[in-house]
Amino acid sequence: MLRLIPTLAKNCYYCYMRVINYPVAIHERVSELQERYRNLRSPKLLERCEILLWLKTGKVKTMKEAMSLKGRHTNHGRDLWKLYTSEGIAGYLSLKYRGPQSPLDNLPDFHEHLRTIGFSTLQEACTWLKEHHNLSYSISGLGNYFTRNKIRCKTGRPNHPKRDENERVAYKKNMRKNT
Repeated sequence: MLRLIPTLAKNCYYCYMRVINYPVAIHERVSELQERYRNLRSPKLLERCEILLWLKTGKVKTMKEAMSLKGRHTNHGRDLWKLYTSEGIAGYLSLKYRGPQSPLDNLPDFHEHLRTIGFSTLQEACTWLKEHHNLSYSISGLGNYFTRNKIRCKTGRPNHPKRDENERVAYKKNMRKNT
């Protein structure tokens, strides 16, 4: 006696063992999938939607065929199908990539120091991190972090320690009279 065993996909009564009736298992209409395809901009999401369209219309019979046409591994197709069956079309057509996180993101006093006092050079910032948080960063590594987060080491023009502010103001007044 042959027994049907449901796959890992939740609430999908059309998916048994390795034979999946994709036109029935995909709940959206072809017109709805085509409309979503036209509105997508990300190449990854366009590819995902196109795969669903192929399976729904019967252009390909299996996910393995679709992955072969796309030049992807069959495991990728399996993962996509699990994503569709567990989260539906909304989860399937959304990207959840979060870029690499840095330990500097969790240092509020570092960001406070950047806002208030700032750093003149990247070397100064590296030294401050080593002294206050025992974090060792290279200059290029910290420079990459600053670039990624749009942080700039800005400093004012240097002033000579012997400069007299009163003389400077008097000089400017004299210059305006002569012109």
